Formats: sequence, structure tokens, C-alpha cells
Amino acid sequence: MLAGKAGKATRLGIKGEKKEIVVRPISWGKQEELLYKRWVRRNEHMVDSLSGGRIAYVHIEAMDAASFHEFYKNLLSEKNRMRDAVIVDTRHNGGGWLHNDVCIALSGKAYSRFTPRGKFIGNDPFDRWVKPSCMLVCEDNYSNAHGTPWVYQTMGIGKVVGMPVPGTMTSVNWETLQDPSMYFGIPVVGYRTKDGRYLENLQLEPDYKVRNEYEKAMKGQDQQIEKAVEVLLEEVANDSTRW
Repeated sequence: MLAGKAGKATRLGIKGEKKEIVVRPISWGKQEELLYKRWVRRNEHMVDSLSGGRIAYVHIEAMDAASFHEFYKNLLSEKNRMRDAVIVDTRHNGGGWLHNDVCIALSGKAYSRFTPRGKFIGNDPFDRWVKPSCMLVCEDNYSNAHGTPWVYQTMGIGKVVGMPVPGTMTSVNWETLQDPSMYFGIPVVGYRTKDGRYLENLQLEPDYKVRNEYEKAMKGQDQQIEKAVEVLLEEVANDSTRW
């Protein structure tokens, strides 16, 4: 009965009550967007609670410009700058082209501190994260969401936590047919490591392999986030380079 009415004022009668209400049904895509935002807020709250407010959490929805802007804004927000570490979540990311941008943003090395009247307000470089981080991955990370944690791990920026990621780091050209509803991808550029292996089919093994068990996930528990918090709290405690 509500098919095709997304965004339109729609009057509904309430069964058993002598009243009507007017609603604006949403689309499936809008529902997915709202569910995603709720999931991110839940994860932020979970990390905040488990770490006692010491660790920040950011999720990268896709490897595109809009997602990078959101990631960068949250990563270096006033709230998160004061945290001791950050969890960068790439789970369920379908890819794009951000591996350099993300890894550069996370690889800052502090060389000075801003302290007006003795109060710490930030570090230089101001435009990069200079504290410990770790990256979450899972089985359905795809394309550049395989390449990004691979670069992150290979460059030694931080630890990778989660499940192995299938090797799918190959650039694809997408072509649209005469019927614009039909399009297909053509693999074009393969990425090779220093030892000559292609990242395609080269599975990424996390530093800490953690599976979210179904029964616990259904109760709202996220074992991968729990492990990431544990790893970072230990790293922060043992970090002799902290000022």
C-alpha cells in the first residue's frame, strides 16, 4: 500500500482508533542510510564506554571523496584530537580510491606541541593524526577497502584487527551501455608488491584475527571493537615516545 509513496504526505488510519495521522514514507535507500548512521553511533558509544573516553572511533563508509571528507573531519575534530588513540573502521566498505589519503592522514609524527600559558591544545603536524591507531577489517571489504588496510599494515602505521580480507585490489573501469541501467566493470590495473606478487587474490591477514560470533553479535556485542580497544589501550600504556 505504501509502494511509490516515498517522500509524499500519506494519510494513515489507525486500526481500532478514531483518528488518522499523516506521514512521509521513506525509501529503502533512506532507511539504509539511517541504519548506517545508527550503527556508527552505536560503535562510537561502545568504544567510548570500553576505553573510558580515551579512544576515538571513525568509520570510512566508502573510499570516495565524500567519505574521506567525513573521515578527516571526524578524525581531527576538537573532541577526537584530545583522545589517546583512534580506531579506524573500514568494515563493509565497497572500495574506491583512498589508500594514500587515508594512510597519509594516519601517519603523522609529532615534532612540536601548542601550549599557550602551559595548556596543551594540539600538535604539529596539525593536519595529520600523530597518535596510535588501529584499523578494523572484515570479510566483505572489497577493492580499495582491501588495498587501504594492506598499505596501512605494510607501512607499519598500526595493527589490523578483524577477519582476513580477500585480495581484490585491482582497478576497474566501469562502462555504461545504451540502456543506462546496465553497466559492467573491466579489470584494468593490477597492483604488484615489491616481491612481484599481485594484490589480486593475495589475502590480507590481520595482525589480530577476531571473528564476531553470531550469537554475541545478535546481542549487540562487537568482539572486533573490543579487541581493538584492548590493543590500543595496551599500546598507549607502553608508548614511551608520548610527551
